[in-house]
Amino acid sequence: HLIKKIPTHLGVGYDIQSVEVDSQKRYIEVKTTISNKPLNFNHFHLTPNEWNVAQTLEDHYYVYRLMINKAGNKLFLIKNPVSKYKKDLLKSTIRKEGVDITFNQKSGEYEELLIWKS
Repeated sequence: HLIKKIPTHLGVGYDIQSVEVDSQKRYIEVKTTISNKPLNFNHFHLTPNEWNVAQTLEDHYYVYRLMINKAGNKLFLIKNPVSKYKKDLLKSTIRKEGVDITFNQKSGEYEELLIWKS
């Protein structure tokens, strides 16, 4: 009950609402790439709405960048992407249709991805 997947049609600017151990809310936008080929992992796109919500929610807004391919799986977490942009810890190209983000090791942190096997 502490984790809610938000329906896409609501357009709230994030995919998941979660609650931390300290009762703080976490709003998560998940950017996933699934491919049979190696790809450049360090890019993703935020819509204008997602960028505006990130500005509003600040430290409560996270981007989870997930890549799944034959070489393995990666998960990179970026807390408050707008702040990271202002501190020059990630690059952004603002376009009419949103923001293209390029990040590096200083932009966030890798997390171990747990795989459920039955």
